[in-house]
Amino acid sequence: MSLRSVSFLLQFIRQFSAANLGDVADEQLLVRFADGHDQNAFATILLRHGPMVLHVCRQILRNTTDVEDAFQATFLVFVRRIRSIQRPERLAGWLYGVAYRVATRVRIRIARQRSREQVVAELEECALNCPSAASDHWYLVHEEVNRLPEKFRQPIVLCYFQGMSREEAARQLGWTEGAIKGSLERGRDLLRSRLLRHGPLLAGFLPAVARGAELRTLPAPLCTSTVDAAVRVASATAPLVDGVSQSALLLTDEVLRTMLPTKRILTTAFLVLLGLVIPEAWIYSHQPTPPGVGLAAGLTLFHSPGCNTSHDVPVTDPKQSAAAPDPQPQPGHLLYAAAYSRDGKWLALAQPKTYDGKGEHKILLFDTSTWRQVQKVTGPTDYCFSVTFSADGKRVFAACSDGIVYSWDTKTGVPGPRLDAKAGRCLAIVLSPDGKILVTGHLDTTKKEHRNAIHVWDAATGKPLRTIGADLPILANTLTFTPDSKILAGGCNKHTTDPKEFNGVIEWDLATGKERKRYDAVRITPGAYPITHAIAYTRDGKSMLVGGGEAVPVPNFNNSTSLHGYLWLFDRETGKVKKTLVANRSDYVRMLLLSPDGDRLYVPTNSLPRLVQVAGTGQKVTKIFGELQCWDTGTWELKWVRESSPQGYWALIAAPNGKRIGTATTEGFYLFDALTGDPRGGLVKCGR
Repeated sequence: MSLRSVSFLLQFIRQFSAANLGDVADEQLLVRFADGHDQNAFATILLRHGPMVLHVCRQILRNTTDVEDAFQATFLVFVRRIRSIQRPERLAGWLYGVAYRVATRVRIRIARQRSREQVVAELEECALNCPSAASDHWYLVHEEVNRLPEKFRQPIVLCYFQGMSREEAARQLGWTEGAIKGSLERGRDLLRSRLLRHGPLLAGFLPAVARGAELRTLPAPLCTSTVDAAVRVASATAPLVDGVSQSALLLTDEVLRTMLPTKRILTTAFLVLLGLVIPEAWIYSHQPTPPGVGLAAGLTLFHSPGCNTSHDVPVTDPKQSAAAPDPQPQPGHLLYAAAYSRDGKWLALAQPKTYDGKGEHKILLFDTSTWRQVQKVTGPTDYCFSVTFSADGKRVFAACSDGIVYSWDTKTGVPGPRLDAKAGRCLAIVLSPDGKILVTGHLDTTKKEHRNAIHVWDAATGKPLRTIGADLPILANTLTFTPDSKILAGGCNKHTTDPKEFNGVIEWDLATGKERKRYDAVRITPGAYPITHAIAYTRDGKSMLVGGGEAVPVPNFNNSTSLHGYLWLFDRETGKVKKTLVANRSDYVRMLLLSPDGDRLYVPTNSLPRLVQVAGTGQKVTKIFGELQCWDTGTWELKWVRESSPQGYWALIAAPNGKRIGTATTEGFYLFDALTGDPRGGLVKCGR
């Protein structure tokens, strides 16, 4: 460090050490800065967590200017999102995640810039993929650290990147020291196994991660300019931030857009509530934060009404702007289907009789503003595997295995018209994005050869319109519409290894019922037959997500098969696979869910069997872990993973406002934060 830099650093430390905030907890510092724009509080946060943020940026990026832009953008994002931090004791992990996200954005920007320069192909490939061997390796390391479940990631960030002792980390998180030790050991093992997927060389970086907490210094000019920028942004004292590059400001806005529930431009009132200063191209109007609005109260300000998973349906009910408290799951039994109404007011759960045949098949209706059950409607004589609402939310439909689609008035519970195609078991019912068409998927098992059919209905009148896909083995729960409601798709599965027999996705013109296009299933293992189990379209309709996999025969085991799960991204124009997102799981990828704004993809999967050590005995056993993955559909990067015991997923739904996702599994019905994957309570806890 030069003498000038030392002088700057000493001046910086003297300037902001007078308040003596070194022993103040992160939670108090956040409150002081969020409510009072206390620059000493922010400076303490910067000195406490800045070295870790700078270190992460340096490892992922190699250009000094890019590193400084990423560093400042991380803390500007922190300022603008400070009221969304729900767990202040986990601030280090939150900043680590933002730093990783910001640095990744810079890498993507660099790659795009170089691709536009049309460099010679060989040189371009080297420039894009190998900006530096070390930075590429460290990028993958941080990618895998960022993917770790939070209970493992938090201790690793505190101990290995922040330099805390186990005792300090335990005190920071409110855990026992033994819990920290166990999480570190389990996190290291999990990280090592994931790094080995990239090759043995990358696994060698693990000791360097553990040694990553050596003393680091922050460049003093970077400190002073960042503190000044943060205070200006929080208090809105200037239209543009001095000492911060335009690149850092643009990067901040870009990352903020990926963190918000929707991609909509923020309105002036929204910015006022957040207390932001904005680039000069935006209109600015300032108003102080209302008294008493602290960290917890400010959380709801970051969510705007969302859209239905298939198309935009604005939520107009003012109750939807505030999140209901997390409900506590009540003892119950298995749920086979779930759905939100498009305005977000109602949640429907399909619950069958108990395992011993007691009770009745029923649909439970909940008011999402209170999570109180307001209706229990009955009538189906068999299991209901699919439920949906009319576009206006006034009627709920349930597809029943007795072949009938039942309906009820959501407010009164009075039964409505029934749709009976007389085509065998009804396994699915789907409403088109424009709300005009209902399609039902049927399987007739009374014939010698099972017959499948898709029936199309007028959603307003219940009038049958046409039948399509008759006599094709279309899996009913794969039925889905393109975003424009013009095309219907379904997965055709003939359970044959003959490549001459078609397996894959078929699209039909909904207006005429005529077949439009076929997409061949991906064949990987010779002698295996492919399965298509889930289909979804990206919001622009240009790409198609196909989940499923293959059944691989197991020799000498009476024609048994081993299931392997995959998830592919198809280009609809070419019909070719653009990307494999999930590969070689221990079961088919049976379900997909896009967020209401289309920015995130949720995928439940099961890991491959792996050896784990039994606590207490030290014995190693083979175990499969269930995962719920969240992907960014803009970059197709994995954002987070929730790991648990393997679960059978019966339903996966998203709240129209984009805040929660709901899962109906063998464990019950539970809610999770759509952006982070954190638990948000539940409604039903299945008995054991």
